[in-house]
Amino acid sequence: MKKLTAHLHLQLETLHHHIQYIMKEMHSRYAVYLNQRLRTDRHVFQGRYGARLIETDAYFMEVSRYIHRNPLEAKMVVNLEDYRWSSYSSYINHLQLNPRISHNKTLSYF
Repeated sequence: MKKLTAHLHLQLETLHHHIQYIMKEMHSRYAVYLNQRLRTDRHVFQGRYGARLIETDAYFMEVSRYIHRNPLEAKMVVNLEDYRWSSYSSYINHLQLNPRISHNKTLSYF
C-alpha cells in the first residue's frame, strides 16, 4: 500500500547559486507543469520551504540517512528500493546510477 506525500526532502550542495533561487526556480517550473497538466490555475505549494545549513560531517550523514529512510519510516513503501523518487537505489545498485546525483561526497564517508 502506497501513501501519498505532500512534501519532499532534498540535500543540495551549491557553490554558485543561493538556495532561494534554486527553490524559486524549481517551485515555479513544477507549479506551471502541474497547473498545465491539471488544466487549472491554483497555488501548488503552501508556505515557504525549510532550509538548514549542513556544517558538520555528522549532520551531513544524519540528513542523508533521514532523507533516504523517510519513505520507509512514513510507511509509504515496504522496501526502500520501491520508492521511485528516492536516490536510494542509485546508491545501492550501481547499475541504476542517476546522472543527476553526485555520490562522491556521501560515499566518501564509507
